[in-house]
Amino acid sequence: MKNLLRNKAFLTLTSVDLFETIGMSLFNIILLTYARTFAQAHLMVSLVSIATVLPGIFGIVTGQIADRTRNKRFWLAFTKFTQALLYLLLAQLINQKQIFILLIIIAINIVSDLLGMYNNGLTMPIIQQKIDENEQEQAIGINSGILTIMQTVGQAIGISLLAITKDYQLAGYVNAVTFLIAGVIVLVGYQNLTVKEEKKTAHQLKDS
Repeated sequence: MKNLLRNKAFLTLTSVDLFETIGMSLFNIILLTYARTFAQAHLMVSLVSIATVLPGIFGIVTGQIADRTRNKRFWLAFTKFTQALLYLLLAQLINQKQIFILLIIIAINIVSDLLGMYNNGLTMPIIQQKIDENEQEQAIGINSGILTIMQTVGQAIGISLLAITKDYQLAGYVNAVTFLIAGVIVLVGYQNLTVKEEKKTAHQLKDS
């Protein structure tokens, strides 16, 4: 445990996941609440619910893409800033009560969730190289526990934010800020996330 707390790569990745989880869980609950404001509330909520689980179907695909991605730390930072921009765009749209706009917002949320799954695939090789083999299982366990807690925290923040302000646009901005902070953390810890890229032979590439 002490070694993990001194491991800069572990601390960087855990901090990044913390803010990303707050953002994702915060906006998922807000999106459900937003869907309930439409005339066809049951249909809209059903669409949002389907969209929430839909990215999980592509987990294998995003994992394979992440595995083949070179310069993983660059793409880890790039995707965080991309997610921040997506939610900035979403914040500009969310006050418009149109079904077409809601579908665009749902699509943005799906893309962000897919990028999040892609990020998970990028971090695993970093964990494998930067954390001692005997401590990797413990590191993943600690990270998972923190994220479970942060999901609840994110939902609580989302509900509280809406109860106080009733401002969906502000919620979009808050979500964008969480991803922006995550991206900045990646940049701050950039040097700690260097990994050796495995070069595949022509035979390995053909097999893959």
